[in-house]
Amino acid sequence: MVLPPLKVDDPDRVAWDDTADVVVVGFGAAGACAALEAQASGASVIIIDKFEGGGTSALSGGVLYAGGTRFQREAGFDDTTDEMFKYLSMEVGDIVGSDTLRRFCEQSAANLDWLIGHGATYAGRLAKPDEAYDAALSAGASLYFSGNECVQRYAAVAKPAPRGHITVGPGFGSKGVHLFAALRKAVGRVGARLQLRSPATRLIVDASERVVGIEVAAIVPGSLAWSLHRLCERLYHKGKGNLYGPPARLLHRGIAWAERRGVARRIRAKRGVILATGGFINNREMMAEYLPQHLNAIPMGSAGCRGDGIRLGQSVGALTRMDCGESGRSLLVPKPFKFGVLVNADGERFIAEDAYGATIGHEVFKQPDHVAWLILDSAQFRAAWRQVMPWRPMILRYRARALMPLMFAWRRSRTLEKLASKCGIRPDGLRNTVDRYNECVLRKREDWLGKLAPNTLPLGTGPYYAINCSPHSKGFPPLSLTLGGLMIDERTGQVRGVGRPLIDGLYAAGRVAIGMPSNFLVSGLSLADCVFSGRRAGRSASGATFLAGEENVQVCDR
Repeated sequence: MVLPPLKVDDPDRVAWDDTADVVVVGFGAAGACAALEAQASGASVIIIDKFEGGGTSALSGGVLYAGGTRFQREAGFDDTTDEMFKYLSMEVGDIVGSDTLRRFCEQSAANLDWLIGHGATYAGRLAKPDEAYDAALSAGASLYFSGNECVQRYAAVAKPAPRGHITVGPGFGSKGVHLFAALRKAVGRVGARLQLRSPATRLIVDASERVVGIEVAAIVPGSLAWSLHRLCERLYHKGKGNLYGPPARLLHRGIAWAERRGVARRIRAKRGVILATGGFINNREMMAEYLPQHLNAIPMGSAGCRGDGIRLGQSVGALTRMDCGESGRSLLVPKPFKFGVLVNADGERFIAEDAYGATIGHEVFKQPDHVAWLILDSAQFRAAWRQVMPWRPMILRYRARALMPLMFAWRRSRTLEKLASKCGIRPDGLRNTVDRYNECVLRKREDWLGKLAPNTLPLGTGPYYAINCSPHSKGFPPLSLTLGGLMIDERTGQVRGVGRPLIDGLYAAGRVAIGMPSNFLVSGLSLADCVFSGRRAGRSASGATFLAGEENVQVCDR
């Protein structure tokens, strides 16, 4: 629970429980990178976390989006900053300034090398252009096309290149755990101190409204509250960040009960506080307030994605943009889905079926009543079932996701017209679309929506199947995450205020703040932004002074 800020007249006269130059709130990828950079800049650092660290970063696929890397060159791609910039300009839009985006692109290869220097491992084993993350792992690849790079309208602007660098580590599963393990070890080596199981409750400000510290509710190790907190966290993360419904609510109640029994501790930040607590996908109240259209989706986020960092920023007058979020609808797993035809209620196609999932999800929300159905013939439907059989290599949570529509979200009929009636689709519209699509494929014409030729197969004879891909589909809900948060100075990561340019002593990084993926997300962009924004905030906070505005001058000179 986030409380209004505590105001103190003179920080030097407060009985602090601990002190450091920089206090980082949140120990995921962004927080770890901020701590490493601040420590390297000569600042002492304390990292506090609601749980044991890792957050959504440790549950993620461990994909870092980068261009012009040595691993691309090993795979035969001579990618450049300019090509990466041209492509990301289409995805990122105007959510950040073009100079910031270019800086992000220019630093991406160096940031990848920086992670390697701190113990992360990458390689240049290339996946096929049409392989999604799960298929890339199955093939032993560690470099893949993680967004819309090969989609026609994007490829016409920027030369396609694989920029999704997957962290290498043992086991067959999502690799974010290996990335965070390397960052955790690096943080330990440089001497940053950890204060774990200590959810932040309020910021502390001085008479000039500068943030000078933070109060946490430290859960006593070995207590009943500590044991329950630990148990609920571990059970929650068994779902790999996709737990929802009554089980999630029950575990959140247990977590909240334990946190109310924490002991208040006040930690001073001499130079700055960095918020890096992730998004708010697991806060139902905030979702209802800011992103109600995504409430029925399966959340993608850790138990700590409750919006605490955003609320802390708002408590001291931070400027926010909260309407950014996505409900992705990937048709790449199982593979046969991309051979189908995705239509709206009028029976019309509206996007290439092999586009990136977030892009498809975004376009679904543009359709009348948000209706979308994937039409398959019987051969494609059977092939999808074969893909998810236990003897086929697939990450468990991907298998579960692929099984949901095949078990709970389909309708069947012998003719397209009868299928359309069952689904509320305009029958003549569906018939015209399928006929046009089949003729386009058989005559080897270019798909009018830019679907890649290897992914175009004609729909055969019935029976036909329709899978409900609408965001309100109970049998096949989309995956959703939040991308909005605190507005920041893009040179420093310092939080902007309502009615004032900047909030002294307060910085933000990762998904607590507006960043590269806040308009559109492609795989690897969020983690890459965590590294970029985390390092930026760490450098800025370590160089902050008590004179408002000096932070900008110091950082720009570096």
